[in-house]
Amino acid sequence: MALALTLAAAWSAGPSAATNVEPCTGTPRPIAPNVEDVLFEGELVPSFLGVNCLALDQTLSGASIDWGDGTTSPGKVTYETNSDGVSRQAWIKAPHGYLRARCVRGRHCKAFPVTATATDDLTGAPIVLHHDVLVRPGLLFPTPVRVTGRRGVRFHRQLTRVRSTGLRLPGELTARVRWGDGTRSSARVLGSGRRFVIVGTHRWRRSGRLSMRVAINDRFRGIVLVVNGFARIADRREER
Repeated sequence: MALALTLAAAWSAGPSAATNVEPCTGTPRPIAPNVEDVLFEGELVPSFLGVNCLALDQTLSGASIDWGDGTTSPGKVTYETNSDGVSRQAWIKAPHGYLRARCVRGRHCKAFPVTATATDDLTGAPIVLHHDVLVRPGLLFPTPVRVTGRRGVRFHRQLTRVRSTGLRLPGELTARVRWGDGTRSSARVLGSGRRFVIVGTHRWRRSGRLSMRVAINDRFRGIVLVVNGFARIADRREER
């Protein structure tokens, strides 16, 4: 009778990083973790789940990985012979990145349960490997745009472009602007998913090279990102 082999915490950076593999005793077992298990949104998972102490002619087939976020991937199996020359390791690999952490205001994040499955071709038994991956909210990357205008003339344009490594839902990003003339106001955040633009509306009270500040509040992550820049504001009398 073929028995299912269920293994936990079999996680590593892959064969080249498997430096903590213990000598084999003939029973297949998981390979202990060898990498940090905390990732940010958008980062590729170090997607190797490993089992050790397989016979040299023992192969795995039908590998797949359930990432715990509603998606699955077919797994690629690679092998590396152990130093004893009579046993080897099997690694199940697939690329994956989590686009949305499971957190409340950047804290109290829940891990994603990852499960890799395959079939032992020698015995016909299923191989099941488990590991949890904790994903934290990713970063925002703003790109300021050139701001120009005229004193007293209505301005309504982009102030900053923003790229996020993780998904942001409507309302999770808000923005406020200091215009450099002693006034401040809210700005609109347009976009969805991972790309946004900050659009502001204003009439400057004075001209010159004015220092501006755009504060972007990431409510999901629980932080405020400040973007400093300048606006070149001409005097209205220069108009023709």
